[in-house]
Amino acid sequence: MWVHGDISVGNLLVQNGRLHAVIDFGQLTTGDPACDLAMTWTLFEDESRKIFQKTLGLDKDNWTRARAWAFWKAAIVAAGLTETNAVDWREPWRVIDEVLTFN
Repeated sequence: MWVHGDISVGNLLVQNGRLHAVIDFGQLTTGDPACDLAMTWTLFEDESRKIFQKTLGLDKDNWTRARAWAFWKAAIVAAGLTETNAVDWREPWRVIDEVLTFN
């Protein structure tokens, strides 16, 4: 399965309030599609997260792996093991907290 590998705010182009394009395919690879679902915790909150998950209709295993991907991505940023263009240093900690407390 092809995965983008870096679905983040900076790689999404929005026009008139709707997703218009996804850019930056520098990390495009084959792998676990749950990798791209990490955006569930990085881009959505509360009700919008639930709507996104319900709309996709994936099984629990996909969401468990997606949570693990979100945790891993946030953890490497929080630990300073990768460079990031994140403006807010608190963001990876928010993601970690939400992944760990998600029901």
